[in-house]
Amino acid sequence: MGMIRLQWWRDAVAGIYEGGDVPAHEIITELQQTIRDFSLPRMAFDALIDARARDLDNTPMENLEMLENYAESTTAPLNRLVLNVLGEQGGEAQIGVVSRAYALTGLLRAVPFHTGQGRCLLPADMMQTYGVTRDNLPRSGREALKKLARTLAVKVQAGLPPDKELSGFLKSSAALTRLYLRRIERLEGDLFDARLSHPPAGFLLRLFFGFR
Repeated sequence: MGMIRLQWWRDAVAGIYEGGDVPAHEIITELQQTIRDFSLPRMAFDALIDARARDLDNTPMENLEMLENYAESTTAPLNRLVLNVLGEQGGEAQIGVVSRAYALTGLLRAVPFHTGQGRCLLPADMMQTYGVTRDNLPRSGREALKKLARTLAVKVQAGLPPDKELSGFLKSSAALTRLYLRRIERLEGDLFDARLSHPPAGFLLRLFFGFR
């Protein structure tokens, strides 16, 4: 079913750009108009669809590098499209770093959701190092997961560029990423703490000033 859905999107995007049949769907109609209005590049859509094929594979990532590649490939194409719509500029390196950090932070916050689905996207080598397995989450492996989460959060935080090197949308995305990383730190890496799912205090104001 997942492959069928992805192929549906591939065919829809191909129809928009190649002048072929386009599904009579409200989202596709709006997307087609947006693509025309902002001259959005097809390669970003194709890359995004291809990257999402990894979601159909339930095996853990072998290492952090694989997880980082997945995080960037599923987020950077979308951010490039957002920048096009906003009329903003962003270097490829900046887009990649911010997209990767934002997605990795989101994946950490999504661990409880993925666990409920019987899925795990954490790096297998880090899981082995900290003694985390699918079977011992969330109960007996919670303390081990907290250590893994803190380690990964520190790595993500360290990889973010200074705000002065960013502007507009990317600066805002980085600011939001830092807010959630700090919350993970305050919660001592407890990804199953319900407070992690709540928007940070002053979320809208901080997001606004991230665009300044």
